Parts: sequence; C-alpha cells; structure tokens
Amino acid sequence: MRSRDSDSGGLRTITGTVLNTGSIFAGTGFTVTKGAAGVYTLVFQGVRFVRTGAVSLHGVVGYAGLGTPTQPNQLPVSTWNSSGTATDTTFDFSVQVMPI
Repeated sequence: MRSRDSDSGGLRTITGTVLNTGSIFAGTGFTVTKGAAGVYTLVFQGVRFVRTGAVSLHGVVGYAGLGTPTQPNQLPVSTWNSSGTATDTTFDFSVQVMPI
C-alpha cells in the first residue's frame, strides 16, 4: 500500500501499513500501540475524530476489523487467523479524519 496523507473537503485521509510487531512500515501522521495478540491501537496526531475507515490484511489468510474508537483520535484494530484465533498480522489501513 502506498503511504498517503491528503486533504479532501476538510477531511484528511491517512493510509499506512503496520507490521505484525506493531512497527510502522509505511505512512505518517499516526503512531501504533501494540497490545495482546492481534490487538493494535492507531493513534492519529492533530485530529478531532476518526470518521470512516477500512483495514485489510497484508498477504495472509485471516481477518481484520476496526473497533469502536475509545478516544476521538484513536482507532482499535484486531486481527485473527483463518481459525478465528487472535494473531499478530501485518495490515494496511485507510481512514478519514477531521484535522484540529
């Protein structure tokens, strides 16, 4: 996935790739906190809220999902293997946020 940080109609689109370890492989404007197996929190700098988003797995069979934001600038992501077990997995994401 190509890293992109662009503005459109007052909303800002942030995209990136997060490695299974929680390290950022591509993208800017965010940090990652790695929790238990398959649990990540994306934290976006300088934004009021996350409006919409999508997440996909990177080259593996399994599942990924976005959770409900716990803070206006945070977005939880969970990943599972094809058996439904929480598993650390590289993933791509794209979200729209409102700049402060």
